[in-house]
Amino acid sequence: MRVYRAGRRPWWHFAIVATVLAVVGLLLAGYFLSQDSADRIPPDVRVAGIEVGGLAVDEATALVRQAVTAERRRTIELVYPGGELETTPGDLGVAPRVDAAVERARSSRGRFSRLWARLGLAGAVDVSLDLSARPRRVRTVVDRLAEALERPMQPASVERQGDEIVVVPARVGLELDRSTVYDRLLELPQRVELPVTQIQPTVTDDEARRAQELAQALVSSPPAIVHEGTRLTLSADVIREALRFEPSSTTTIAVALDAEVLRPSLEEAFAGLGRPPVDARFRVRGERVEIVPAVQGSALDVETTVRQLVPNAGSVEVPAVFTPVDAGRTTEDARAMGIVELVSEFTTPYPCCQPRVRNIQRAATLLDGTIIEPGAELSLNEALGERTRERGFVEAPMIGADGRLVDAVGGGVSQVATTIFNAAFFAGLELIQHTPHSFYISRYPMGREATISWGGPELIFRNDWPQAVLVKIRATDTSIRVRFYSTVDGRRVRTTTSEPYDEREPTVRRVVNEALAPGTERVVQAGGVRGFSVDYTRVVEQDGEVRRRERFHVEYQPEDTIVEVGPGPAAETAGDAVPGVDPAAPPPDQGT
Repeated sequence: MRVYRAGRRPWWHFAIVATVLAVVGLLLAGYFLSQDSADRIPPDVRVAGIEVGGLAVDEATALVRQAVTAERRRTIELVYPGGELETTPGDLGVAPRVDAAVERARSSRGRFSRLWARLGLAGAVDVSLDLSARPRRVRTVVDRLAEALERPMQPASVERQGDEIVVVPARVGLELDRSTVYDRLLELPQRVELPVTQIQPTVTDDEARRAQELAQALVSSPPAIVHEGTRLTLSADVIREALRFEPSSTTTIAVALDAEVLRPSLEEAFAGLGRPPVDARFRVRGERVEIVPAVQGSALDVETTVRQLVPNAGSVEVPAVFTPVDAGRTTEDARAMGIVELVSEFTTPYPCCQPRVRNIQRAATLLDGTIIEPGAELSLNEALGERTRERGFVEAPMIGADGRLVDAVGGGVSQVATTIFNAAFFAGLELIQHTPHSFYISRYPMGREATISWGGPELIFRNDWPQAVLVKIRATDTSIRVRFYSTVDGRRVRTTTSEPYDEREPTVRRVVNEALAPGTERVVQAGGVRGFSVDYTRVVEQDGEVRRRERFHVEYQPEDTIVEVGPGPAAETAGDAVPGVDPAAPPPDQGT
């Protein structure tokens, strides 16, 4: 058993005290050391692999920035067949934030970690630095590469250059694989093999030379175009102007001639050799109608004729092509109209050899052969047109607005209107608009008549039957006859006319004429028929069933005696008539 003497300590007490004092010393040293090194990068610290430990912040920043600048300026080789380009990481958007990375490096260790690092007791720290490319900048670089390297494929072609026909050589196209280049540039490599694909021309130079030779043969010896003894040889200048070279497929060139350029020459050479078509027409045989068949015509087919020239280059001649031309109204069309028989007719007489007869005959000529399609309306004014001297009409008497007969161009055509009205009446057609004369004219049926004038009155009726109506008119020196041909189709027309009633006697009307000597008078129009009213009816039947029932009422004015008087006392008793015609009065009846 050991015995410790008073006043003495064991040795291990001193060891413990020494250890504690050493640790405290180290802690104090580390603390003061860390305080002294706050403006420096801790030991064993790197930025993107660059050793910056122990450096002042400014020194570390300059060192890292120098390395980054070198990296941004580094050349990336871009190699392609036949050449080389280059770019840099800076072009690709590499732009790291150096200051932020250095700051992260400075603060990467705590106070005691710095001490342990100095003592070699802590691991190394590597602060990352963003050195990656930016996708948008990479795409921009790729687009610029494509713009510099790519070119469209150009097929060989043939052109006219003045009087020469020349070959434009083919050119190989180049196409950059943009997607592959983009992916590789994102990796920031040292070298990139640019994948450039060659696009071979679809039309070769040999094919262009073949088309050139064909065109030259056509210019130097074009075939003559012949038809029925007519022979046309086109000049080299005209052929050359008409030449066209167009791709006919993906690999060939078509040599063609523009038909519109050659059309004037062909149409002039072969003018009159075609035949105009003749429409089917109707020939009346008494009460029946025969169809005169249509005649097919022929016309020069410029396009087809021209198409023969190229494949026959070097030949002696080719035929001009004439194609059939159908008539506007074929035989089948005429047959389908149903115009086969007489359905109504009407005749009115007139004295021979008056000027109005010429107007009646001229109107008959213009209207003869008119066809009214099913459902169509006929306006007599539209069908006749304006009555003028230039169109063959002359002056003749007509009923003026004041009831006086006056001369006017076209006078007398109302007799045509009345005769056509009655033919339409008895054909059972729909009567849309008609106006009787202002006083009764004995050569017309009472009430059942019509007058017309340019601008009104008007005569309009509609063909409301399923077949067309053919209008045939014959005007002799003493009468006009109108016949309507169609299909009877069970139609029947009945009419009645009342006796005249409410008769009114004509009067004497005196009209002042300043051109007459004072106190004199003259009769300019002898009085005529009385005025009266009359009614008439029409019943249209089809197969015994009533299709239309109508009643018409007409009031005729008396035909007064008109006396012109000179100025003076007699003029004061001239009644209520005044010289001239009221401008607001309705248009006069045209013809009588």
